[in-house]
Amino acid sequence: MSPMKSKKQSTQNSLTGHEAETLLREYEKNHLDQYYKSLPSIQQLNESSGYYLLAAYDTLNLKDISHPGEYFGSDDLGQTKFTEEGFTQACRWLSAEGAISDITPNYGSRAIKDSFHLLVEGAKYARIADYHMMYGRGIIDIRIDQNSKSVFFDHTSIRDNVHDIELVLEQTYDRSRYLGSLLQGLMSDDEVAQIRKIIPSVSRLIENGHVIVTDLNALQEDCFKNIARRLMKSREQLIPAGTDLDSFTIEELTIFWTSMISWCLLIEMISLQSVDSGIKFDKCMSTQVMDKIEFAGTIERLTGIARSKVDNIVERLSFDASNPKSDIFLQPFLSKDDKIAWSTRLIGETNYQRNMLKLMSRTDSYRGIAANIIGARERALLGDLGKYLEARGFAYKLLTEITLDELTGDIDLLAWNKKCSDQILIIEFKANLPPDEINEVNAFTEELIHGQSQIEKCITILTGMQDDLKREIFRFVEWEKVRYYFGINVSYAGLPNL
Repeated sequence: MSPMKSKKQSTQNSLTGHEAETLLREYEKNHLDQYYKSLPSIQQLNESSGYYLLAAYDTLNLKDISHPGEYFGSDDLGQTKFTEEGFTQACRWLSAEGAISDITPNYGSRAIKDSFHLLVEGAKYARIADYHMMYGRGIIDIRIDQNSKSVFFDHTSIRDNVHDIELVLEQTYDRSRYLGSLLQGLMSDDEVAQIRKIIPSVSRLIENGHVIVTDLNALQEDCFKNIARRLMKSREQLIPAGTDLDSFTIEELTIFWTSMISWCLLIEMISLQSVDSGIKFDKCMSTQVMDKIEFAGTIERLTGIARSKVDNIVERLSFDASNPKSDIFLQPFLSKDDKIAWSTRLIGETNYQRNMLKLMSRTDSYRGIAANIIGARERALLGDLGKYLEARGFAYKLLTEITLDELTGDIDLLAWNKKCSDQILIIEFKANLPPDEINEVNAFTEELIHGQSQIEKCITILTGMQDDLKREIFRFVEWEKVRYYFGINVSYAGLPNL
């Protein structure tokens, strides 16, 4: 069987548990981890391999409209998660082969289709790797057929819609259908009318299979500024104003990203307008490749950010091919020699602040800065939670240390309400970035379990303390009435790359 596919298998003549361990590791090393090398896009590496993978991801712009809800799962979260994981894994495979920076733009319907197949197989590999990791942590078990020495996991199959992508690339469409669908989802009727007047007049080239906008003056129009402002407002604001991210500020990063979103949106509009006019999608991709100096100069003119700051931002956001764990969603720019490339779809859908924090948390030289930002955010969110409870009749106190004999506990938030005066609420708060990989989920689960033990310890201390001592610390509580203690673990929730 293909290492990327799962099958139903009878338990007869099967090994499970520890007996399967040796075969599992042999299977991982000799089959699962090597399978990608047999795929066409890896077998036929060339100077455009990195570009083709970016273009394959950008085909999803049109696929969202032409074949909605038909890839990687049946729900939006499933689609998002496995699209991202597949794209990230495909980038890592190309990087392992030394081809991730091969970004020469070129027309190639077949090559883009093969790259999309690599992305699909990357999603399957990521899912199976998660199961292997969960097995290694003792969360699930595996079953191995003794005859074929194949490992079987029971998991939901991922639909391989490479055929649909071929239709997206090669078919032409009814005039104005796709640009109109994009516009209606982003703006008001008046803004749509303005955009329809502006787009035809934008100076552009279509060569080597992709759109090149040669005049970005349209981005100064109010309709574009308003759209970019709304899109940026929808992003999570995780980093406080005035924060220095080491060589640039959060304000400079926000201005940079706003400009990139506007630029990418304009390119996608022209790409879809070209499709509406009868040009096949693989000949007018929105995927971008340009000279690095020209790119930096364009950003400098659009934003007013000093060239040195632009260079610092781009350097940090450039995919690190030397790191086997690099994530294309954290570092969305590919570069080689004097060229830089990016997927317009990736830029448009990324939660830039969240991903910057995650990137810095994974980088030794920036880890301390990220930890300080996350810690300050925890205190701010705790304050917001306290105000939320206060508006509902609770009195509260934050960040309090309590002791009893040899026991010491830290209470993030203690709250009490006169309407339920016999009850105390203790909250343990975690402001960690939302985990999106199995090992991160496991680590965060362990942290939440530790939070539960912290709550239990604090309840033990409080129940053992004299009321007079508790009154000195929490003056707003009528301790003589308290009979019950309730603890809650609270964590910040959100999608990783949205």
